[in-house]
Parts: sequence; structure tokens; C-alpha cells
Amino acid sequence: MAVTDLPDSISFPPAGDRPSARRRGGWPPPAGTLPVVIGVLVLTSLLLGAALLVALSDARASAPSAVDLEAVESDATAAPDPVAPIAATATSAPLSPPSVANFPADPSPIPVDLLTRLEGASDSPLETELGFLLDAVQHGFSRNSARLEPTLRSYVYRMTSRFVWNPESFRIAVTAPDPELAAARGELLKSLFEDAVATGRLDVGTGTGPHALMVIPD
Repeated sequence: MAVTDLPDSISFPPAGDRPSARRRGGWPPPAGTLPVVIGVLVLTSLLLGAALLVALSDARASAPSAVDLEAVESDATAAPDPVAPIAATATSAPLSPPSVANFPADPSPIPVDLLTRLEGASDSPLETELGFLLDAVQHGFSRNSARLEPTLRSYVYRMTSRFVWNPESFRIAVTAPDPELAAARGELLKSLFEDAVATGRLDVGTGTGPHALMVIPD
């Protein structure tokens, strides 16, 4: 049909009355939708608030109270220090007599001739071997030491074994210009021949005089 054939009375409905104009973009929402959305938001807020309250109450229950902290601090201060008894034990048992510790000088080496003479005295009477041993010990003492020369340890051990079966008793005089040095040397001899001193087989006396270790006859 040609355009000129259209009737003159054609009319169109208003744009606002068209269904397509009312539904474009989905707004306004259908009736009853807005109260549902508000209810969902209110319910979500209530649930979040309840969860926050539960978390706060759990945190308060797990945190220690002031009374508990005071109890822990008092227990920590009342606990004994384990280092104190160990330190007291270590310092209460000296390794050597105090008088010997006052003279820490190293002993002098023993000459070969003294060692040879001492070695050959093993078959001599005990008094003879003891005199040779004291000469060697005194040589090691020299002028300032109160310590045994390490080479003489085996000879001291041999002498202690002879004191075990020998029924005789002996006396040793220890002298030095310094009475404290003489006392320190006397303490060393007593510790070397501890068993003989304890059983009365050997008596050690000290005094002021020249550097000497002598067997005193009865």
C-alpha cells in the first residue's frame, strides 16, 4: 500500500501509557519488594551484632585476670635460684690447701744425678730412700715454690707403698725463711703421705730456717 493511501484518522497511544515505557530498567520495583529488603538488612545487622558480642565475651574469658597475674609474679619471685647452691658447692671445696695456693710458683726440674740416686735407693732402708726423696723434693721447691715436681710422683707413690708395711715411724722437719712458705710445704707433704700421717707412721713439723727437708732421728 502506498503512503498516500493511509487513513487520516490514525492515532497512537501516549508514551506514558505504553507497557514498554513503564517496565524499562526494572524500576520502580513491584509492590511488596521494599519491605522484604528492609527486613533482610535488619536481620543481617542483628546477626552481626550477636557474633560481635560472642567474640568479645570469649576474649574476656581467655584473658588472665589481675589476681592471676599477681599469683604468677609471686610464684616467680618465691622460686629458689638453682644457680646459687651450685655456686656455693663449687666454692666450698678448695682443690688444694689455702697455704699451698699462696705460693703458685712452678717447681724446678730435677737433675739427672738426683733421680739416679733416688732410683738406686729402692733396695735401701726406708729412711735412706726417704732422705733422697726429700732432697729431690726440696730441689724442686727451690726458693719460692710449694709444689711437687711432676717427675717425682712415681717415687712418692713407691714411698707410700713402703709406709704400708714398714712398722717404723719417722719425723720430717720442714724449714724455710718464710714461715708461711714452710707451712705450705708441710701441708703438701702431709697430703702426699696422707695415710702414713693418719696412722702415725709419719709426723711433719715446720719452722723458720734455711730451705730444707730433713728426716729427724728419734
